[in-house]
Amino acid sequence: KETKDFRKEIWYDEVNYHGPDQLTETIKRWSRYTFDALVNYNKTFNQDHNIKVMAGYKVEKYDMRELKAFRKDFPSSSLTDLNAGDASTQTNNGYARELAMMSYFGRINYDYQGKYLLEVDFRADASSRFAKGYRWGSFPAFSAGWRISEENFMESSKEWLQSLKIRASWGQLGNQEALSDYYPSLMTLYIGKNFPFGGSLQQGITQTAHKISSISWEKSTNWGVGFDANFLDEFILSAEYYNRKTSGIIMDVPVPKTFGTTGAYQDNVGALRNSGLEFSLGWHHQFKKDWRVGVNANFAYNKNELLDLGGVDETINDGYMINRVGEPYQSFYVYMADGLFQSDEEAAAYEAQYGNPWSLPFKGGDIKIKDMDGDGELTPDDRVVRGSQQPKATYGLTLSGGWKNFDLSIFINPPLSVRP
Repeated sequence: KETKDFRKEIWYDEVNYHGPDQLTETIKRWSRYTFDALVNYNKTFNQDHNIKVMAGYKVEKYDMRELKAFRKDFPSSSLTDLNAGDASTQTNNGYARELAMMSYFGRINYDYQGKYLLEVDFRADASSRFAKGYRWGSFPAFSAGWRISEENFMESSKEWLQSLKIRASWGQLGNQEALSDYYPSLMTLYIGKNFPFGGSLQQGITQTAHKISSISWEKSTNWGVGFDANFLDEFILSAEYYNRKTSGIIMDVPVPKTFGTTGAYQDNVGALRNSGLEFSLGWHHQFKKDWRVGVNANFAYNKNELLDLGGVDETINDGYMINRVGEPYQSFYVYMADGLFQSDEEAAAYEAQYGNPWSLPFKGGDIKIKDMDGDGELTPDDRVVRGSQQPKATYGLTLSGGWKNFDLSIFINPPLSVRP
């Protein structure tokens, strides 16, 4: 991938200026190598026992390189070659990154007479992002099902109930995508941190970011129960309750200015729980041989709650968002409105009584901020948690139709999900 970003010098008016001419050229090269091996085994014993076994091995390797060059102060906006820019303004930088993954995985499926179903899954993953001793993560999973509609005591229900299955599952998953660094466990040294010594400026090498060698996989533990039913020949109903706890969440840990390095570092410090219900109901009908129609509705309710933030109660992001233990992840942290100022005089009187934490004075038509903590003045402590980026409920509707080999479907999803 190659990009060329030339920004021309522009005077929008006598005051607003954009310039001078500047050019940034970037070359990115990204490659991915993979190797997959799978083996499958299927066997039926005594007509009633069915078993399927799958085992696999996978290796992935990513290479990424970037080279960037910059110059400005071109003699004319019509000259867009890099050499036309002022050589004294040139800068360049580049870097290379590598990432490797290795995985072993397998699955065993067993069923007896198609009534009793059992599945066992296992995978082990290793990532080059983590240090030796922390690279591997093991993630088992189990699920079971009972096709109760196949039992003899359900025979009288066959006229209206075509299928009913009860299911339950438990499993673990790993995640590393929250990492912003390809080398989060490796101390990185930077050249160019110069210092005076012996009467002259010497080139220095220093560590500017803190790294944790024990950082490893996030782990989600999931369990759920549900059922699937087909009835009256044309209806499909599905429902499930799930509970998912994610521990060892990779998060930015803020540090004080006296810490000695710049910016936060990443570590497995958080814990989060999602639990809720999912429903879907569908209807499908075929008539006149070639025509078919269908409707499918779905609804989901989810409760999101932060359980741990690495020993602190809350972290605030830019004053508008907050992560607080006991509240949903990325909650809105806002001031509450109490109407509008009807005049400049009302605004001035309110400001004289409660103060104003902002640089511009209140005017008529501005939003009146409520003193939520009742201390008689407006401060950042008057902010409260109201809703979050995580919706509590979502829903959708799919309409489908067809004639012979032609199909049409319409998916309806409200632009705003139901929030607290």
